[in-house]
Amino acid sequence: MTIDVSNIPVETRAQLAALWQERADSETSVRTVFHQLVAELIATGAHPEVIEHAQRAAGDEARHAAVCTELASAYRGQQVAAAIEPAIRLPDYVEDKRLRAALHVVNLCCIGETLAVAFVEACVESCDDPALREIHRHHMADEIRHARLGWAHLASLPAEVRAQIAPWIGELVRVNITAWESRIGQLPEAGVAGHGYPPRAQLIAAVRNAVSDLVLPGFQYVGISQEISP
Repeated sequence: MTIDVSNIPVETRAQLAALWQERADSETSVRTVFHQLVAELIATGAHPEVIEHAQRAAGDEARHAAVCTELASAYRGQQVAAAIEPAIRLPDYVEDKRLRAALHVVNLCCIGETLAVAFVEACVESCDDPALREIHRHHMADEIRHARLGWAHLASLPAEVRAQIAPWIGELVRVNITAWESRIGQLPEAGVAGHGYPPRAQLIAAVRNAVSDLVLPGFQYVGISQEISP
């Protein structure tokens, strides 16, 4: 990876290093819960292709974390320590293992990764450096696959399981919006122009538009047609 940092002010480089280090921590957390999800999908007899894509997603997140650490190191001008895998798990929600795994898929993939696509797409548009833009594009392509595995799993479930999921959707959407807006709220308000960080308002708009344009229609498409007000 070659990112040209020679003409970036020292203060901006330090800011970008911190931002990428935080993203490395975030990607490592997502890898951890994808490992949990893989185990649950196997235990509950999910479709083999869904399991395969979930296993690949865990590997993707490990690669994302490594790339983010490398970027943090490039901006800081010295090697940054790799993120430590946290002791984190997805919420239990219910005792029924099949329904719990489905809710985890909804939370992590159908909602979380779909919103991640919108976030990264906004970042791509704010990149001037071709190498940095390409990194974001590869990341976005991975997030698209991760979201798709969630929708594929929902579509493979019996109608009665999807009916059990429906009452949870509104709250899971709201929780994800709150989490994303909280995370975005820690970023520079004006963004870091040209370096993959658009203004906060643009990122929040991207996330909210993804909910109305992608997430909610997605649930209707797989037969979960409950009215939802995010």
